[in-house]
Amino acid sequence: EYRQAIADASAHSGVPQGVLAAQIDQESGWNPEAVSPAGAQGIEQFMPATWAEWGNGADPFDPHAAIAAQGRYMKHLHDQITPLSSDGNESIRLSLAAYNAGPGAVFEHDGVPPFQETQQYVQTITTAAGGTGGADACNSLGDLSIDGVGEDDYPYREPVGVDGWGHPRSAFGHTQ
Repeated sequence: EYRQAIADASAHSGVPQGVLAAQIDQESGWNPEAVSPAGAQGIEQFMPATWAEWGNGADPFDPHAAIAAQGRYMKHLHDQITPLSSDGNESIRLSLAAYNAGPGAVFEHDGVPPFQETQQYVQTITTAAGGTGGADACNSLGDLSIDGVGEDDYPYREPVGVDGWGHPRSAFGHTQ
């Protein structure tokens, strides 16, 4: 039931459908009524202040409105972090990191921040999306259940950016 909403959010944001679908799975497990202990709401787990800015006055528990807001917000984040990225896969990773930890943390660390939660978030989503930013993973979207989300089949499939989830100039000293 969310295929068209995801396709529209992908077209608006430039983020592949597979990444957006894997992000929803990671955020809420596709539960439009989800509420986190921190107060994040809905299928895309927007915090109330973020929803107030990006939700266009809609109900945060409306999954179609939340997916549209996801597209708007991911485009905004992508546009912000573009100066840090050297290619499309890296910009996807950095956009996901900004969604999870905030764009300030991405700029402060000149890449994916060295926060375990954020690094796992980025790796889980990019791996679930097919390891290449999701360009192929959900174009047909099938049943949209994304088998294997949260499971790491490394070394058979590398996360986006090939080197895992470190930025070339990250605190971990990864280089490309």
